[in-house]
Amino acid sequence: MEHWRRLSSRPVSRGYIHLDEDLVRLPDGRELSYQVVRANGFACACPVTTDGLVALVRQYRYPLDEVISELPAGSVEPGESPLAAAQRETAEEVGFGSDDWVELGSFWTMPGRGDEVGHLFLARNARPVERPPQEEQTEVLLEPIEVALELVGTVRDALCLRLAQERL
Repeated sequence: MEHWRRLSSRPVSRGYIHLDEDLVRLPDGRELSYQVVRANGFACACPVTTDGLVALVRQYRYPLDEVISELPAGSVEPGESPLAAAQRETAEEVGFGSDDWVELGSFWTMPGRGDEVGHLFLARNARPVERPPQEEQTEVLLEPIEVALELVGTVRDALCLRLAQERL
């Protein structure tokens, strides 16, 4: 299958994500403008305690204008490994750590529009650690795995849905 060819690219927005507008040539010779979201990617963890509780973070999400429950997740910083990002975010968002991390895989969040990759991890035998002060208002929920899986259907968080498919 022939690839598209980028003829030029111009930045539209820079911040947490980058938005570029590319001029591309299709295999049939047509040219079109295509907006592309570029991001460092993120890591997400499912911390499960020895007694089977899953640590979730409940917080307001501005783009949705809703308070939702989700797994701890955040950006992979430049030079940081996805595992290190998952460990950092889990400590920051829910105050848990683990010595038993399992990589569950990675996926593109929206391959038709951007290059962001999400990395999923299971943190087994999670235990409380010191939680740094938070800028955002959040609430930590500790739910049995069965309840966390039930919440997946109502939460609508793609990361939670993926983990439900994996059955934690």
